[in-house]
Amino acid sequence: MSKRDIGIDLGTANTLIYIKTKGIILNEPSVIAVASDADNILAVGKAAKVMLERTPLGVRAVRPVMRGSVSDYKSASAMLSRFIKKIIKHGFSSKPRALVCVPAGITDVEKRAVSEVVSSSGIRKHFLIEEPMAAAIGAGLDVNAASGCMVVDIGGGTTEVAVISLGGIVTHKSVRCGGDSFNVAINNYIRKKYNVLAGTHSIENIKIEIATVMDGDASHRCQISGRSSVSGMPCSCFVTGEDVKNAIMPEVHIILEAVKSVIEETPPELCADILKSSVVLTGGGALINGMDRLICDCTGMPVVIADSPLECVALGLGKIIDNKTLNKKFFS
Repeated sequence: MSKRDIGIDLGTANTLIYIKTKGIILNEPSVIAVASDADNILAVGKAAKVMLERTPLGVRAVRPVMRGSVSDYKSASAMLSRFIKKIIKHGFSSKPRALVCVPAGITDVEKRAVSEVVSSSGIRKHFLIEEPMAAAIGAGLDVNAASGCMVVDIGGGTTEVAVISLGGIVTHKSVRCGGDSFNVAINNYIRKKYNVLAGTHSIENIKIEIATVMDGDASHRCQISGRSSVSGMPCSCFVTGEDVKNAIMPEVHIILEAVKSVIEETPPELCADILKSSVVLTGGGALINGMDRLICDCTGMPVVIADSPLECVALGLGKIIDNKTLNKKFFS
């Protein structure tokens, strides 16, 4: 088995691994289930995600990466180790070099936590790259050009906003707001309005099916089941797109303020470049109905959604790995 470079997108919601010349060969939820008495690993990824909020006594299913940072070092290390073992069957070395994404706004302490997790999982040597840079490359933007480009990556735990020119980040802002905070907001709204306590999977499905940020698109509705916060008995209710919009808009406004803040700090020449091209949306939040139109209305900038927005960061890592020029730049 020859040693190959890999790209790791250790995300709050999902972990993606790209192998040189093979593409994305692992895309699993960032979840691990362990027996709490002996710390035996029972499942990782998809198998562990279905166990969230369903585990019996003595078993816990956890998400070790929260809001873009490692919240449980031991679980994160064990989860990534299992993922690395899964890719060995692809004719891959157990001790590769890795390019690992981190949010642009995390602290040095948080970077060290990521580095320790990666090192303990069997990686021979690793290098860190800012998430918006990888997302921009994955979206097909020419980050080395003198003309500026702008990317807004709305992930599960953080939203990264950056203007990039001449191979570097000119201005950026990172906010701890994304898909997870949308879920929390929806859950709280449903509990207050309908007295229904819903589970993680149900809330995620509601967001995917009917979430919108535009008034004219809020007529859809779907049923959600859970437990009554009043009687404690099982119950259900119908949730509308308007409900979801009202729930998530405070979080969306945080993202909008971050976008406007970055634009205000961007040199005029680069603003002119972005106005001629477009702001590019990546990440799962880009798929929320009307998100591109809302950012366009608030900034006056043209906005487009990248192809494969959920995989843009991992695809960007892949382009760096497969391109000799980019490889030399980021693997050093």
